[in-house]
Amino acid sequence: MFELVVGFIIAAILLISEYLLPSGRIPSETKYLFPFVILNTLFFGDWGTGRDKYKKIRQAELERMKAKDMQ
Repeated sequence: MFELVVGFIIAAILLISEYLLPSGRIPSETKYLFPFVILNTLFFGDWGTGRDKYKKIRQAELERMKAKDMQ
């Protein structure tokens, strides 16, 4: 749960910096906002999938180490 909160905080910081860094303001029209939301949703979904895969790999490695220690 803590990792999820940290991930959202980092994402919020990135989104704010993405909004403030351009020299001009990004118009809030649907034709600009919709692709932005879709791409960020895909990015966060891919990030979440990668984190889950990393946790599974790490857990499998820990189980192998425990099994080897028991021998």
